[in-house]
Amino acid sequence: MDIGSANQQSFQQASLLVMAWDTLGYILLHQNHLDEARDYLDAAWHNDPRLTLGLHYGDVLQKLGQKAEALRVDQLSWNGIASGSDPDALRMKSSIQELQRQGFKASVVARTTELQNMRIFHIPQLAKHSTAVSAMFRLQLQAGGIRDALRVSGEASLDSEEDAIRKLVLPTLVPAHSDAYLLRDAEMYCEPGEKSCEFVLMPLGSIAAEQAGN
Repeated sequence: MDIGSANQQSFQQASLLVMAWDTLGYILLHQNHLDEARDYLDAAWHNDPRLTLGLHYGDVLQKLGQKAEALRVDQLSWNGIASGSDPDALRMKSSIQELQRQGFKASVVARTTELQNMRIFHIPQLAKHSTAVSAMFRLQLQAGGIRDALRVSGEASLDSEEDAIRKLVLPTLVPAHSDAYLLRDAEMYCEPGEKSCEFVLMPLGSIAAEQAGN
């Protein structure tokens, strides 16, 4: 796909793709293909750290013996409310309690802040700016990183950052076992005098600008 021609439907398809990774990973987990299951569930959760996806990812981490990390994922995914009508929330609460009973310590202090920080990265500021500038970039992700990046709105001088964006090291957002491409939008914000710019991934499924190059 040409990322410049992406539209809202393209981003809806990206959300469906992430849910498919979660489903496949959970199937692989129950088939005891743990490494491959982790690959898919890791990518699904890092794109969309909601309760059910976190529950699945935490399950495979526990089976792999990574219980401290499983507790962190559980705590980040759960809002602290376990309704009797939500079996996933009840199972998440039980998982957290059991891991804590085994002696694993809570590592999440400020859940909302930590979830936001998972989407924030820093890129060296190449050009000097007299005022704060920002731009929205569209990313095409593949296994291993960023395949392509395109500014779709905002400050044109930030086009000079595209190579640095392509080299950005992100968490696993596309499984190593997948040949698919995933669309995400991100905002770059640069302040004068700072050595780096903030690069913030928008939530999964959101399209921040419709027309490339505006």
